[in-house]
Formats: sequence, C-alpha cells, structure tokens
Amino acid sequence: MFKEKTTSDDGNTETIIGASVKVKGNFDSEGNIIIKGEVDGTLKTKNDIRIEKDALVKASITAENIYLAGQVQGNLKSKGTIHLANNARITGDIVAQHLIIEDGAIFNGQCKMGRSDEKQINEQAEIE
Repeated sequence: MFKEKTTSDDGNTETIIGASVKVKGNFDSEGNIIIKGEVDGTLKTKNDIRIEKDALVKASITAENIYLAGQVQGNLKSKGTIHLANNARITGDIVAQHLIIEDGAIFNGQCKMGRSDEKQINEQAEIE
C-alpha cells in the first residue's frame, strides 16, 4: 500500500516540500527540511536540509548541515558539513566546515572551508 521510504527521517523533520510543490519566498525553520519539489527565494534553518534528486532550488541556503542530490542555483552556507551526492548540481558559492563531493557531482563556484576559518565560517553561516 505505501511505498518504501527513500528518505531517512529520524523524527526531527519539521517540513517536507513534496515533489509537486513549488514554493516562492523566504523560508525560515527551526527543524530539519526535506525538499523534493521546487523552491525559489531563501532557505534557512538551525538544523539540516536535504535536497532530493529531482528537486530544483533557486535560493541561498543556510543550515547546520546540507545534503544535496538535486540542483541548486544559489549559495550554500553551513556550520557543519555540505555533502554533494553524485547527481548534485550547484552553481553558487559554498561556505562550510567540511565538504564532501562525490564523483559525478558538478560544482561551479567558490568554496571557503576548514577549521582555520571556523569563526569566519560561523559568522558567514549566520548572515541573512
């Protein structure tokens, strides 16, 4: 009756933007966000954002951790880890403590990261 879960949900997910949903504007959350549809604007959460394979995001994104398997046109800022899956596509800049790029992911932009710039990264992740 129900399809097998394709996205892990540890119970902390506050918002899921479904595959048929299109959101335009500023989106601000406290909890985890899963995006399967389209978002145009800004995304900000104190927790994690997961952008699924067929999602399209035209937004600046700020989160604790970001997992990207879809397409993003905008900047990513994270106090933790940004993970680009093998089918991820990003046009924009990245600011993060850690960056994982799988073989096949496409990243066009600049990147600032590492522990030596921890204060700067945390400040930049809090901007906007």
